[in-house]
Amino acid sequence: MVHTSAFKRPGRRKLTDEEFEGARAKVLAFLAAHDFIANREFRELTQLTYDQGVSFFNRMIANGNLVRVGKTTTIKYLLPGARDLK
Repeated sequence: MVHTSAFKRPGRRKLTDEEFEGARAKVLAFLAAHDFIANREFRELTQLTYDQGVSFFNRMIANGNLVRVGKTTTIKYLLPGARDLK
């Protein structure tokens, strides 16, 4: 029998509060100059993983700091009240 932990995706580590706050500052600065940010830009900007990006964006949305537009590979994150990019 194969143990399921052998199939965990690499890099699935929860963001620390320090990492979250650092990423938050970088994302908000990025959005001051751009209409939206995607997970790809997030990873390049912060050097964090895809899964950490998903967690970060979900937390920012839950806190009312960002809104999600699109589905799957076209997801973009905007500041609330920013023009809709649909």
